[in-house]
Amino acid sequence: MTSTLVDLVCMVYHEARNVRYPIKVGRIADPERFAALLLLSRARAVAWRQMRKVRDAATATTSRTGIAEAFELAYHLSVADLAELYTRPIWKNSVTGGNAWVAITRKIAEALKQHEAGNDAACVVTIRGTLTMRHNTGDVASKLTILHLADAR
Repeated sequence: MTSTLVDLVCMVYHEARNVRYPIKVGRIADPERFAALLLLSRARAVAWRQMRKVRDAATATTSRTGIAEAFELAYHLSVADLAELYTRPIWKNSVTGGNAWVAITRKIAEALKQHEAGNDAACVVTIRGTLTMRHNTGDVASKLTILHLADAR
């Protein structure tokens, strides 16, 4: 369960690297908030590999809050911050990032809260539900499979 939760959290940060596109066209009033995400590659596989150290740290933590803390430390944003980013109208008609990720990000935030509270049974149910959710190009489980294949190269 923990490794899947870490992967899901990583995935929403990974997707947030696409904030570079609305920043580039001046649609973000606070671009400095997202500076750490801009260091991630545009290339999906490369960015996922760049995030390995954070995933490893989050997976290795013994603290119930350690997963969220590892990502917040690395990217200076919380999962709630990402959900807020994805609600912004800047994503309208975008094929990357954005509004399609709001519900997924909120569901992952819910799973994190359940994990942190020690409610592992509810967390597993939430994770399973999240894996079937759809985004711009397919379902979450398929996206994670693609990212894991890229990581194996």
